[in-house]
Amino acid sequence: MPDHYTRTAVTLHWIIALLIFTAFPLGVYMHELPLSPDKLRLYSWHKWAGVTIFLLALLRILWRATHRPPPLLDSMRHWEKIAAHSTHSLLYALMIIFFAYFYVSITFDPVEVADNMKKYGGFIPGIRAGEPTAKYLAHVLSRLPAPGALYLAVIALIPALAFIMLATHSKFPFG
Repeated sequence: MPDHYTRTAVTLHWIIALLIFTAFPLGVYMHELPLSPDKLRLYSWHKWAGVTIFLLALLRILWRATHRPPPLLDSMRHWEKIAAHSTHSLLYALMIIFFAYFYVSITFDPVEVADNMKKYGGFIPGIRAGEPTAKYLAHVLSRLPAPGALYLAVIALIPALAFIMLATHSKFPFG
């Protein structure tokens, strides 16, 4: 069992942290900007930062699956170990939730989908084609991504929660 994290794990950790702490304030800042070439440039950078964070997080999970982390210190109390694992799992859940929620919110354009449905003969029963369909899809989009992102995070955390509850985290290479 190693007594410290590998350089790759540490590097991935800090790159992801730096990107998150850069992209989040940028997203808040650019949200209030009027539409301009600068806003679109920041928007593009922000979107690619999010995709990069997601891909690096996947790479880090794969790395962690093949390289065991060092054990927590024996001097730590039981509740501190539980808090450490819970915080770690919560941060991964937040990364999953943020990526899933904002990816769907950014990539799904209700007007474009409604236009394509109208063009190719698709419809939603009880909803007229065109603008009413776009309004309905926007209504659905305002309610669906948050529960969907939360669901994905819960599914992703089930193994980690099981390891914590069974106190078997040191015997498995995951989470």
